[in-house]
Amino acid sequence: MERAVSVRPGVGVTACVRQQAELAICRVLIERPTIISVRRGTKRLRSATQEYVIEAGAAIAIAGGHSFDVTNRPAANGDYEAFWLVWDPNILLAHRCEHPIQQAMLIRPMETGFREAYDRAREAILQPERCPREIAIHQLKEVLVWLQMYGGCFELPRPSSVGAQVRALLSSTPHQTWTAPEIAKHLAMSEATLRRRLQAEKLSLTKILLDLRLSHALVLLQATDKSITQIANEVGYESPSRFAGRFRERFGQPPTAFRTNPR
Repeated sequence: MERAVSVRPGVGVTACVRQQAELAICRVLIERPTIISVRRGTKRLRSATQEYVIEAGAAIAIAGGHSFDVTNRPAANGDYEAFWLVWDPNILLAHRCEHPIQQAMLIRPMETGFREAYDRAREAILQPERCPREIAIHQLKEVLVWLQMYGGCFELPRPSSVGAQVRALLSSTPHQTWTAPEIAKHLAMSEATLRRRLQAEKLSLTKILLDLRLSHALVLLQATDKSITQIANEVGYESPSRFAGRFRERFGQPPTAFRTNPR
């Protein structure tokens, strides 16, 4: 079956990542609350303050809005495989959160019941024709209840800086052609104020959009079977070589590193 990032509106998003070689990827931003379940191999996440190692059979719950250097290491006699699951924001808003995860929380081990609930939630997204919407939402909530039993919960990140607000606005439609006046209007400020405040954060609209598009390309490289040329075009590059250069500058690896047989 061809791999894809599966989205079910109003429910959530899921995907599978498989790799046959060890890869280290720099400054990966996890934008939304996510649980990553490692099934084969090992994942290592390193932030400025903390390091997390997730072995096969364990998982990690990551609060949105945090960046990590990521290393995925295949098992000695196989490959690396992990699933990730993201909730629709409205499900998180409706779920009571008393002890929010500040950065990330290891789930080690992932008990059988938790793993089964996690897999059911993924199937509810992957096969919407077999699972009514209300049941699918219930199954996504069940995973959150399991997370609470481990002592954590998710809060929706509240963008504080102007750069973070711009990124949150553009992240759902990275391919859309946005203009500065449109973005300023969404953020209820003048274009001049927007540019001035971004400059104070050493950012620009161009830099933010470039990073969003390359981050989207990273997801597509890891979790789909689309060719590198297709992905380059999808994120706005007519030249695959120019895309490859920008991608390597951003993440420390060329796009071909994610493919056994790059196309």
